Amino acid sequence: MDVWKMRGKCGSKLLRAAKRVADVPFGGIHVILVGDFLQLPPVGGEPLYKAPRTRPNTAAIEVAGFHLWRTFSDVVILEESVRFWADPEWGWGCQFARQGVWLPEFVDNINSRGVNNPDAFFV
Repeated sequence: MDVWKMRGKCGSKLLRAAKRVADVPFGGIHVILVGDFLQLPPVGGEPLYKAPRTRPNTAAIEVAGFHLWRTFSDVVILEESVRFWADPEWGWGCQFARQGVWLPEFVDNINSRGVNNPDAFFV
């Protein structure tokens, strides 16, 4: 299940209906959450892991989502990325960029990969 479905009104309700177990989160189906907390935040809302602000117009779904998030207890943190093993220089730059640090040599690396003459790729 995609994370966006958890943010909306349908995630847990759909799974409960699929399993026909209404009183258990996600209908009793085992759920694994995978993500990168440095990615962009949800559009038009707060992440599930962030406690909703106490204000009169706080939606019940926000509160329910936060409490649902808190029911996950087992956490596995991957500490090593093997995604860029073939190009460690690119991976090194990506590690900084995802934190908002754009090193000049990485920007140069990005710019060097640009296509100067796109017509050269067409026969």
